[in-house]
Amino acid sequence: MNSVDVSPLPENKNGLGDLYTNNDAHKYELFEPTTIDGYPAAYAELKNLRSTGLCTLWVAVTDQLTVMVEPQIGDGVNKTNPCPIAAKVGAAMIEHLKGAA
Repeated sequence: MNSVDVSPLPENKNGLGDLYTNNDAHKYELFEPTTIDGYPAAYAELKNLRSTGLCTLWVAVTDQLTVMVEPQIGDGVNKTNPCPIAAKVGAAMIEHLKGAA
């Protein structure tokens, strides 16, 4: 089964900065800064489970709000490379938010 979870993290008051703080404290096995449709983002995971179909992308939609995009791919060609799915869903989320503004 394949799914994608999109979850805002309102308890994360420093937005993406909190992820960088956690990375500086060596809390992530995997941390890769990126951008999604011009917005700062990062792939950050406590354990690197990409080969099992899991990829966690964090997108900063404001300075105080980060949204987690997490595909879980159990079947199909993206099972061993789920991060492009996270990027596509993250970009669609940004476009939707721009349209709603």
